[in-house]
Amino acid sequence: MSAILWRTARSSGHDFLLRYGYAVLLTAIAGALTQLFWPLLQHHPFTLFYAAVIITAWYGGLWPSIVSLVLCSETANYYFLPPLGNLSIATSEEAITMSLFALVSLLISGTIERLRAAQRRTVQANEQLRRSNRRLRSAMTETHHRVKNNFQFISALVDIQVMSGSEIAPTCELERLGRHAHSLALIHDLLTQEAKTGDDMQHVRLRDMFDRLRSLLESVVGDRPFSMRAEDVRMPVRQGTVTAILINELVSNAAKHGEGAIEVSLTASGDVIRLEVLDDGPGFPPNFSPIKDAYTGIELVEKLSRWDLGGQTHYENAPGAGARVTITFPREYSIRQQTA
Repeated sequence: MSAILWRTARSSGHDFLLRYGYAVLLTAIAGALTQLFWPLLQHHPFTLFYAAVIITAWYGGLWPSIVSLVLCSETANYYFLPPLGNLSIATSEEAITMSLFALVSLLISGTIERLRAAQRRTVQANEQLRRSNRRLRSAMTETHHRVKNNFQFISALVDIQVMSGSEIAPTCELERLGRHAHSLALIHDLLTQEAKTGDDMQHVRLRDMFDRLRSLLESVVGDRPFSMRAEDVRMPVRQGTVTAILINELVSNAAKHGEGAIEVSLTASGDVIRLEVLDDGPGFPPNFSPIKDAYTGIELVEKLSRWDLGGQTHYENAPGAGARVTITFPREYSIRQQTA
């Protein structure tokens, strides 16, 4: 941090010396050239000093131009306005000449400063436009990528149903597919709204995702007590999309096979996310195995949890009654890690 502050101070100091250096250097150059070309400039002694003030105003700014104005006035007064070698204003003619130079120089410097300000605003507007264009291109790329992933999810869900061996898909399975597609649409809508407000399109907020899914899941559980709780943390879009599918699937399974209240919680501890779904039903049968006793819903949960989230699943009966499914997974996970 101290190194950054030191570099900033050095840069600011260099800029300060450079801008005010214009005033001194250009005044000296204007004085030398006026002396050199005095036979041509004796009736217009401030001609080159005007140029010095203008150039200083353009490259240095308003205050350096005022310094240049003072230096040029005193230089011209001392070397070129009679009586020579005297910094005081001795005659009314000299006073008028000096005042006219100061007034015109100030008007020119003020005009140039306004032009510089307008130029800075234009540069800032152009830079903001370029950032907006880059952000728009990034948003479009991210949207196309997200839509492609959603289609892949739907395709995978259909493949799982096909691999179940049934020639005719039951209505309930079609309804499951419809709910999953609806979940994907809700996440897509959430990310689109965040993009409009300028938020990060690479991550999704868990609490906002729960709010979007609530009405969909309440229609699944019907009149049964239902609660959802999520911490206010963010996770990458892909993990968020898969998590939405898992929540939808686990709640659907709890509504179908369990009884009583259904509770969903999503918490974060460091870089680990914990998803838990609990019901008050009969629970899992003795010696339950997600591999041996797998059905379409459990198979989907296993595939998404392990392959798409790099997580672990745990099936148990809660104390008293009811089934509890717990999924823990890293917040940041890439599918490429599977083959690493």
